Amino acid sequence: MYKRQVLSGSVDSSEGIVISGGTGTVKIWNNIVYGFNVGSEGAGLENYADNQTAYMYNNTVYNCITGIWRTAAGVLVAKNNLVHSCGDDYYNLSAGSDHNLGEEASGGGTNYVQTSQTAAQMFVDPGGSPPDFHILPTSDAYDAGADLSSDPNLDFSDDIDGNSRPQATQWDIGADENSGLIAHWKFDEGSGQIASDSSGTGNDGTLGTTSGAEASDPAWVCVTGGNALDFDGDDDLVLAPDYDILNAITISAWIYADTLSASDGIISKRTSTEVAGNWALRVDNTYADRLEWIVWSGSASQDQQ
Repeated sequence: MYKRQVLSGSVDSSEGIVISGGTGTVKIWNNIVYGFNVGSEGAGLENYADNQTAYMYNNTVYNCITGIWRTAAGVLVAKNNLVHSCGDDYYNLSAGSDHNLGEEASGGGTNYVQTSQTAAQMFVDPGGSPPDFHILPTSDAYDAGADLSSDPNLDFSDDIDGNSRPQATQWDIGADENSGLIAHWKFDEGSGQIASDSSGTGNDGTLGTTSGAEASDPAWVCVTGGNALDFDGDDDLVLAPDYDILNAITISAWIYADTLSASDGIISKRTSTEVAGNWALRVDNTYADRLEWIVWSGSASQDQQ
């Protein structure tokens, strides 16, 4: 069995996970294999054995000469695999292969997902050092896989990080199950006008209301372990892209307050005149030792919890 591994290679003709002999069954799932692209050979995953049956599920293969292939008389059933930036995506898969994703027009079995997305559109940071192959919520792999929790040959219900599948409606394709995180602002840059979004979705925030320095910018300060933002409690803010609540939302914030006053805001979607769909997590408007969650249903009414 091979699971939850991250493998990379740069040696001439090296390969990722290769089954080269023996008799029996091999199960390979939730692995990330990348960079096997030097020389004449360089498979991400391969069954090279005549008498082995291989089940390869929910793996991510990136930038290899060949993604997933079968080069012998054995069996290779591939499901929910993500192959990107490879010379050949899939080769000679066995019957039963299903819900694989690649860039080529065919070869990935039934319910094949062909993508035209770039690596940067698919993954959080494929060019990073090390690269980050968590998928983006806008990826074609998101919510596009088959439920393998009751698969008769290889059943599981987690991803490479141990997170449960699915997080949304369906399983994601590849080793990672996207958490559905829309934005994560650490406020640890220490300088500048941008509060970077580390979720990978690109929802960077801007200090104040414009890109230039102004009175409503919170101040960068040094704290134990790094940097943080200090808000004056009056008009300081970080302005982030718009987000509407469609069904549900989870918000978490870590703050240190010198003082708390009624209706002090923590995070909100607000306009000068409250309209339906605006929301806020803030100090209660009556009791300063409590928090309240508000969703406005109209300019004159609100739902509070």
